[in-house]
Formats: sequence, structure tokens, C-alpha cells
Amino acid sequence: MSNEETKVTVGDGKYVVTHTNGCDLKATRNGVAWRDLMGDNLVMSLVDRIVELEAELREAAAQAASPDMYEACKEALRMYRAVHPAGGWQGVEDMLVDVLARVEGKGSDE
Repeated sequence: MSNEETKVTVGDGKYVVTHTNGCDLKATRNGVAWRDLMGDNLVMSLVDRIVELEAELREAAAQAASPDMYEACKEALRMYRAVHPAGGWQGVEDMLVDVLARVEGKGSDE
């Protein structure tokens, strides 16, 4: 087992909760030692769940940037523009253009 530190930051950086392999669970507030949380299974469970959710979010973001998702967005934009050549529901078009631009890492796909 490695000695990997787990760190979760919340409250716009004000609070940081850390532990190493489930041991030495502690919190800092504004960078200063604040609480020894050893034995607090609720906090440990919340930290572990936050770590899981952050990993799921990173995975979802990576999949959203996949070539398949990019092509699907391009096709959705093409179909939208075919149905609404004069704009119509501008929010949808703006969202699709924004997604495509983010995946491409550049300006809009006009």
C-alpha cells in the first residue's frame, strides 16, 4: 500500500481535509491546522465520496471531448441549422457552437 495523501478542498479553498490511506484524517482552515478528525467516519465517507465524484466528473469530461461526441455535436448543429436556418432558438445553436469550439480548442465552428 502506498502512502498516498488524499486531499479535498471545499469552501472556495478555505477548508482542506486530508488523510493518508485512511489515517491521520485532519482539517485545516485558511491553511492553519484546525481539527483532528481521526475516528470521524462521516467525514471520511464524505471525503471518499467527493474523490469518487471528482473522478467520475473528470471521466465524463474526457468522454465529452471524444471524437464521437464531437461528431454528434457537429451533426446536431447541422440538423438544427437545417430546421432553423434563420436562427430560431438561438440558445441551442450557441450551446452547440460553444461545445464544438471547446473540443476544438479554438473559435466557433461557423
